[in-house]
Amino acid sequence: MNTPDLVIAGHYDFRLVALSIVETLEAALGLVAERDRTALVATLATEARRITLAQHASAGLLAGDGPDVSAFCAIGVPAATGTAMRPRSIDGTIFTSVIGKRRPLRLRKRNGIADRLGLPAGQPPISSFLTVPIASATRAHGWLFLSNKLGTDEFTEADERVAMALGTIAGVRLEG
Repeated sequence: MNTPDLVIAGHYDFRLVALSIVETLEAALGLVAERDRTALVATLATEARRITLAQHASAGLLAGDGPDVSAFCAIGVPAATGTAMRPRSIDGTIFTSVIGKRRPLRLRKRNGIADRLGLPAGQPPISSFLTVPIASATRAHGWLFLSNKLGTDEFTEADERVAMALGTIAGVRLEG
């Protein structure tokens, strides 16, 4: 496991590793216990934001197999901004690729990044982002989007692994 954010002077800081594992497991327990789809995306966005130290987080679920969005939650932004961030459909957005390929995408420091990602105009400025699918083994249900890693320029591989784990747990929870 290559986790440069958990390495100090060439050595793993096992306290940070243990804390990250505990936080991820606690978040997973919260996701598994959630029965409501809207509450599930809110829990997913909240916990992923907290663990990865993202300034903003959002998560959305698709309505069936189509591109329309049935549930959405934005965390770390004013309510009006969250409403403006909600896409009606994922057509033309980066989420189409992430969900279709079921692979994460991580980028940093791009001018006009929100425009190039096809995100709604209400999106806050983005300096870095990480997005992962919410998916089970049989179906892609939606996406988790984290933006602006606090304290550094970009999200790490460890952040990506945590977000993928949480997105997978949420996806499996949605299966039943």
